[in-house]
This record gives sequence, structure tokens and C-alpha cells, in this order.
Amino acid sequence: MRRSIAAWLAAAALVVGAAAGCEGHDGQPADRGRAAPGHTLTDAERFRLARAEQLLIQRCMTQHGFPYWLRLPLTARESRPLGYVLDDIGWAQRYGYGGPIRQKLAAAERHDRNNAYRARLTGRRLTAYDTALSGGSEAPSVSADVPGGGTVTSRLGGCELQARERLYGDHATWFRVDKTATHLSRLYAGDLVADPRFAGALRRWSSCMRAAGRTYANPAEARDAVNRRARQLPEQRAFALEREVAVADATCARDVGLKAVGRRVEASYVDRLRGRYGDDLDTHQRLRRAALERAAGVTGEADD
Repeated sequence: MRRSIAAWLAAAALVVGAAAGCEGHDGQPADRGRAAPGHTLTDAERFRLARAEQLLIQRCMTQHGFPYWLRLPLTARESRPLGYVLDDIGWAQRYGYGGPIRQKLAAAERHDRNNAYRARLTGRRLTAYDTALSGGSEAPSVSADVPGGGTVTSRLGGCELQARERLYGDHATWFRVDKTATHLSRLYAGDLVADPRFAGALRRWSSCMRAAGRTYANPAEARDAVNRRARQLPEQRAFALEREVAVADATCARDVGLKAVGRRVEASYVDRLRGRYGDDLDTHQRLRRAALERAAGVTGEADD
């Protein structure tokens, strides 16, 4: 069944990037004393955090007497979350809607050296490896209630937990505020879709796409249609179609300013929730900023 636009928007936190970058809602620099509700990490920042976490795991596993190969199959640009609004035309020209990236990830998983190494272990050595890496069967669990209802739980221990805490501090606190931030859109996705400002921008996007020979009501519909059609085509033709539609999508999104409108509208809905979730959102931003600083020390990278 085709997912609705609201379901697409609710599937990821702040998908159109409320208060993206380091700007406030009016386009001016955000107040440093109050974390922006949805600061969007740059490609380099996301990659820095991932690389730092992997390096910390590797160092820890070495101390336990085990090899560990960094799990970083994607470049910084490839690892960018697609989000709901795609307006990077160059990215779309190279990756479409991410088809080649998904293939690259699948290949990396098939040929992962850590998995191959673990498969050769048996008995106590296997138990020791699992315990060192992730805590094994004794790994502690953490849970968090998420906006919109429900609870998410994770079990994490060993070097993976140590690396996470080296970057973000207390894992239970980070887990709670991160799940709040990444599930918050569930509370306003439906309202955002119905908001006249965003709905109007979507109509302009749809008109632009129609002029390009593509009849879709919104980006979610375009991607779902491409995915359905691609499954019926040979690989090269499937990606050619994906790239063609993605480039048209990104071009129209850029032409009508869809992401800018989405940011403004989304920011207004996030602000309405600050009374209940503001402390968690601010803590999330504070911990992530601190993690970026620590990650720079781990990777040897300096901020510009």
C-alpha cells in the first residue's frame, strides 16, 4: 500500500530540516544559549561522529585482543539522510533516490570482515568476542518513551557502549533525548501536511513536475512510483528512471523553495511542542555539540 505523505514525514525526525544549520527561524544565527530544535548535521559532521565511534570501538577491541575493521562503507556525501525533500540536484544526478548507495551498503554487509572473522570463532572465544564488542547476553538495556506513544528499547554493552558514552556521555540520557528528537515529527506530521503554507508549496512542486512530464502530487508519491516501476526493470534501466525522476524532483523542489517553506512551517510546529519537549531537545543539541568536539579529538579533525 502506498504510504501517505504524513507517514513519510513521520518516519524521520525533522525531515525537512527545521532550523537547519546554525540559523534561527528568521534566518539569523541561533541563540547559542538555546539549542535550535532541529539543527541539521552537515555531511562532514555526521561522518565525523560515525568515524569517531568506529575508531573508539576499534581501539577498545584491540585492548581486548580482537581485531576490528572500521564499518564505514559510505563516504560522507553518500551517508547523507535522504529526508522528505530532496533539492540537491547534483546529489540526485549521481545517486538518484539512493539506489546505488543501498546496493553499496548491501555489498559491504556481504563482505564485512568483522562478520567473517566472527563466523570463524567458536566456544569461549566467540562468547568473549561478543561480550567485548556489544556486551553479549549480559548487555544492559535502556528504554525510552517516545512522542506519540510507545516505548523503544535497546541493548548495548561492551566496546560499542563504551564508544557511545565516550562521545555522548551517559547512554541512558542520550538514548532518551535522541529518541525524543527523532520521533517528534509523529506529533505534527499530519498538521504540517494540511498547513496551507506547505500544501501550497507542494502544489507548486506538483505543477513543476507536471510541466516536466511527471504527474505526482508530492515527493513521497514520486519515490513510491519509481520504486514500484524499478522492481520491474533491469538494473541499469531502473537506475536511469530513478535518476531522471529524482533530478526532476530536486529541480522542482529547488525552483519552488519547497525545503525553505518546509523548514519554516516545521519550525513553527516544533516551537509549539517546546513546553513539553524543549528540555529534551536542548539536551539533545548540547550533547551532540559536545560529541562533535570529542569526535574531532578522536579523528584528529579540527573545526573550520
